Amino acid sequence: MTVTLPTDLEEFVAQGIAKGRFKSNDDAVQRAVRLLRDDDEERRVKYERLKADIAVGIDEIERGDVVPMEDVDTFLARMHAEFDRRKSVPCSK
Repeated sequence: MTVTLPTDLEEFVAQGIAKGRFKSNDDAVQRAVRLLRDDDEERRVKYERLKADIAVGIDEIERGDVVPMEDVDTFLARMHAEFDRRKSVPCSK
């Protein structure tokens, strides 16, 4: 495989080699591709979690386990009060 980089990236790699960050051009490219692979995997996992969360939400809606829009202010006030109550209770160790 031959890799051609734009001048600015070639300079970045050359500086990285000079500073000891990379052992060689190949090392720099391998690290970059690994980062891309890891990033793709992280995005895939986040996407799967999001799909699962959406499915849970859809199931809740289908069961009727939702807060009607006109009750949102009441719901939020109750949640804030619960949060404040828990915040004021000392933790036991």
